Amino acid sequence: SEIFSYSTPLFLSSFFTVFLNRIDILMLSYYLSADQIGIYSIANRLAVLVFFIASSTFAIFSPAMAKLLGKGQRADIEKFLHRVSKLVLIATIPIFLIIVILSKEILGIFGKEFEIGNTALLVLASSFLLNSFIGFAGQILGVMGRSKLILLNSVGASFINIILNYILIPHYGIMGA
Repeated sequence: SEIFSYSTPLFLSSFFTVFLNRIDILMLSYYLSADQIGIYSIANRLAVLVFFIASSTFAIFSPAMAKLLGKGQRADIEKFLHRVSKLVLIATIPIFLIIVILSKEILGIFGKEFEIGNTALLVLASSFLLNSFIGFAGQILGVMGRSKLILLNSVGASFINIILNYILIPHYGIMGA
């Protein structure tokens, strides 16, 4: 059925997204000590805060995009995405800046030893900032019914992450993840 052929790739994509978010920790545990994994884990969880506004916005505005697409109003979709992206930018940049400016102090809340995760936090926060701006592409693909392309993207990202982790973690530790 049409629902099954659309939803199965989305289900599998969700699996690969969770896998992608956890593989760093799994691979770090093979190469590094528990304290290094803890530092990375805290840095990663803090960096995710940068993406919070964008991910919430995706969920809220996807039905509106689907409605516009269903009506064939592509020009309105473009305007809508421009406005929503601007709102995401306005809301996300301050969170990002707070994390960047106060990164050592924020990590220090968890203990002085966590402050060495500062650079990892900055890199992760930057990647989540970038994802906040390009993340709408996946939502648009979903609204357009391109679930197989979303799955292909998730699988590709997972394999690239595994390969890069395998190459970089032994040499760069938590920065390689």
